[in-house]
Amino acid sequence: MPAQKLTKGRLAQISLMLVVLLVAFFWRTFSYDQVEKLRCNINSSCDFSVNNYYGTVISGNDGSIFIKSTSPFSITTQEPNVEIEKIDTGWMISYPNDTKSLNLEIAASAEKENTAKLSLSIELEAPVAQKKKFASK
Repeated sequence: MPAQKLTKGRLAQISLMLVVLLVAFFWRTFSYDQVEKLRCNINSSCDFSVNNYYGTVISGNDGSIFIKSTSPFSITTQEPNVEIEKIDTGWMISYPNDTKSLNLEIAASAEKENTAKLSLSIELEAPVAQKKKFASK
């Protein structure tokens, strides 16, 4: 394909695309909100911190867990049929018995402008131990 002359229209098109890409790059860079991720198993101790506030996930009865902390957290989830109740020393989270894992979003802020977030994934089932097969001789 032979080279084409650079016209004013093509130069304007290239310049416009360059400006759009630069604006998108800088907007995404400055508005980026990093969310930490943590995976826990309900059968082991799980401590976490968000913005220098600390909490502990404690196994409750079937269908509930307790997050112990008096920190100014806010806890939300997108999962259906999950109830989150704030009590004096933490949060009681109730879920259906057939739930295998629970994904929570925990946020804490010392100031309104500086909110730190943690994505907490809790495995609610005990891992199944694999059975070893022995070869018979």
